[in-house]
Amino acid sequence: MPRSPDPENSSDPPALTIRQAGHPDTEAITALTREAYSAWVAVIGREPLPMTVDYASALQSDRFDPLFSDGKLVGLIQTSLGSDTLTVVNVAVSAARQGQG
Repeated sequence: MPRSPDPENSSDPPALTIRQAGHPDTEAITALTREAYSAWVAVIGREPLPMTVDYASALQSDRFDPLFSDGKLVGLIQTSLGSDTLTVVNVAVSAARQGQG
C-alpha cells in the first residue's frame, strides 16, 4: 500500500503536479521565466528572448504546461501547435531547481 507523504521526513519526494496554464498564471509565468534566464544576461550582454515576451499575449496563442512542486511553480514548457508540427518554444526551470534532472 502506498504511504502518505510525511512532512516531517525530508526523504519524501515533493508532490508534483502539471496542468495547462491560463490567463491567471501570467504573472507567475513571467516571473519564473525571468528568474530562469536571468543568469544569461551577464553572459550575452542582454536579456534572452524569453525574458522579453509578453506572456499575456503568448498565453492566447501558445500552450503552457506549468509544473508545481508542493504547490509552488518550479518549471514550465511552452509549445506552439502548427498544422502538422508541435514546436517547443520555451522550457524554463526555476534557478533553485536547475541541474536536478
